[in-house]
Amino acid sequence: EMLTTMNPEQVEAYLHLGFVSAQKGDKAKAINILEKAITIEPKRPNTYLLMGMLHSQSNNYDEAEKVYLRGIEANPNNAELRFNLGIVFDKLEKFEEMTGEMRKAIELDPTHENALNYLGYSYADRGINLDEAISLVERALAIKPDNGAYIDSLGWAYYKKGWFDKAI
Repeated sequence: EMLTTMNPEQVEAYLHLGFVSAQKGDKAKAINILEKAITIEPKRPNTYLLMGMLHSQSNNYDEAEKVYLRGIEANPNNAELRFNLGIVFDKLEKFEEMTGEMRKAIELDPTHENALNYLGYSYADRGINLDEAISLVERALAIKPDNGAYIDSLGWAYYKKGWFDKAI
């Protein structure tokens, strides 16, 4: 089929074909194509990100975890892979692992606003580390001051802290 006629050096074509297959709803084919792309170029983070997303969309978090771990093995300093693995850990109710990956994502990219907010909101939602939660969300808001989700997180952290006037 088409895969056998593509030039192995054209990993972008595999990524595009995998994306198109996913958009058409054929996730199994997309994952197969992305696996081929990984064999050609194992250090490309976007391949792992797309494949992990496909597994996550199917609520197949165990497989998503495996994909992101493979991606991190090939790209240990990629904040986006770590952030996405953190989300998967959260879905799998692995709180300590989630916080570790979010912290690593923030360490690798201190401006990773999504990781800042995710970790801050997670703390606020559990009613723990509230001062840190507020600080994390404030850092996200410093980057994107008009982001409604970040504003909501800050309000929730204030509420959990008992600062009701600030929360409103």
